[in-house]
Amino acid sequence: IQTDDGAERTLRSPLLFAARSAYQLESFGLDGKDAIRDDRFAVFITRDGSRAHLFKLALRLVSGTMQAGRDVELLTARAMTVRAWSLKPSLLGASGASLSQSAARPAKHREASFSCKSR
Repeated sequence: IQTDDGAERTLRSPLLFAARSAYQLESFGLDGKDAIRDDRFAVFITRDGSRAHLFKLALRLVSGTMQAGRDVELLTARAMTVRAWSLKPSLLGASGASLSQSAARPAKHREASFSCKSR
């Protein structure tokens, strides 16, 4: 992940979700509303885990008990590029965001760029 401030991180995660709707975050009791008000993404990244771990996270999301720091990592950025190294198709979620995926990519490499536009 490379953000607009030049920070770059390498991590392993089965799920990344970029949110742009404060309403959705409020309805699920998630942090990140301040980032959206500041015209930034609230990006939630799950830690690497088993299917049972992802199911547990889904239950916490539905029950409104999911917490940044404990269950997901929260990053904020106005723009970011995500590179996924996998033979499987990438599942990248974006809510109300401008998302573009590169057409030309080497085998095993998938790239998506997220950018916020001023309202």
